[in-house]
Amino acid sequence: MELKAKPKAKRGRPSKNLNPEKAFEWFDELDYQRAVQDLKNWEDKFEECKLITGTSFENLKGFEEDLRSRHPELNALDIDQLYILENLSIDNIRGAFRDFSAYGKPSVDKEVFTIKIPSEKANEYSQYLAICQAFNNLRADGNIQINTGLIPQLTGNRITLDSRSMKLVPNAYRFTKSFK
Repeated sequence: MELKAKPKAKRGRPSKNLNPEKAFEWFDELDYQRAVQDLKNWEDKFEECKLITGTSFENLKGFEEDLRSRHPELNALDIDQLYILENLSIDNIRGAFRDFSAYGKPSVDKEVFTIKIPSEKANEYSQYLAICQAFNNLRADGNIQINTGLIPQLTGNRITLDSRSMKLVPNAYRFTKSFK
């Protein structure tokens, strides 16, 4: 009977989990829902702007360029005079575009809201996650004297205070590849 040595078991994370593209990956549902609501608000404001201006331009520059292109023979006139010629209210139209420009059109591409933390930053992310959980557990146990408001500043905004749940959470966007 021949004795064979058993191969030594590997230690650490299995190699299948070392893929830097798949270390931590999840879909940020809350931010996505917020973006969908912001897009709805943007569309409502755009409809209101279209109603006031009578056009489908998204900015004042495009509207005024179109107004000028309708009267090429009157290039010497000021834009305000073209408004008067078309019987348009300068204040209403400029006000509508000014109010509309305050709303940015958010992206609702699901890829934008998929957070991917590469493996080289996974260890640091898990450390900040542990810090968050420790402070949240302390607060849940009734230690309300602990001021968690300074923690985001102390950690360089790697930890944020979620205003909905009033809990500390790691700022996952600080750990993605694109953030320097």
